[in-house]
Amino acid sequence: MYSQGYPIKTCPLTALGVDYATETITAEQQALFYSDTTFAPTIDHLLDNFCPFNLATTIYQYHFYKDTQYAIQESV
Repeated sequence: MYSQGYPIKTCPLTALGVDYATETITAEQQALFYSDTTFAPTIDHLLDNFCPFNLATTIYQYHFYKDTQYAIQESV
């Protein structure tokens, strides 16, 4: 959080590789990230209140880009 009078400190973020294989998520797991499902408000509540800020922000960014993708596809 930035407030008046406090110094602003930043650092570059970089992706790090992992030395183990990660599984691809299933269709059922991927549905948790859709913003138009009936349970989306519940997922949003959990993200806002119980998840780290960076995780919630990443999922909201995913919502934005997926919604934009679907809007573009519908308009074509």
